[in-house]
Amino acid sequence: MESGRRDRLKTTGGTTSDMGSKAIGESAVTPTKVGKVQRKSSQPVVSVTVEKCAIISGGPDTTASSVVTGPDTTARVTAQEGTSIVTGPETTARVTAQEGTRIVTGPETTARVTAQEGTSIVNGQETTARVTAQEGTSIVTGPETTARVTAQEGTSIVTGQETTAGVIAQEGPGCHSPAGQ
Repeated sequence: MESGRRDRLKTTGGTTSDMGSKAIGESAVTPTKVGKVQRKSSQPVVSVTVEKCAIISGGPDTTASSVVTGPDTTARVTAQEGTSIVTGPETTARVTAQEGTRIVTGPETTARVTAQEGTSIVNGQETTARVTAQEGTSIVTGPETTARVTAQEGTSIVTGQETTAGVIAQEGPGCHSPAGQ
């Protein structure tokens, strides 16, 4: 009896990853690339194809699944495979991110950002910048700037605080709808 129960436990056991389940804030779906990023050297051109699955992390009072947003957020995000987007409280960000991008928006931000593959964008305080960056450039703007940013591959853009970055979200198959509009 005892050994039989051990055998049953052995055969039916396993981790959540073994069973294909997903933990809170994580997606069990393997991202699949659906489209390509189009770029031009003369001027930044963004062609966004939504892929599965955007993983968005936020504060408490969140809705857990593949997409998690912070409290008092109206975040909608267009993200591609492998994207990590973190939105703070009281944010209304509007961001378009492509594969491998990481976008972090602070509280009370109002930024509108378009980023391409491999870019990192951080919105700080009292910023509203308008910047066009090309491959490999690094742009840092101080407080009390006005920012609308278009970034290309490999760029790093950091802006101040009290920005409002509205996030527009659309996810691929296997994702859950984000909170907000």
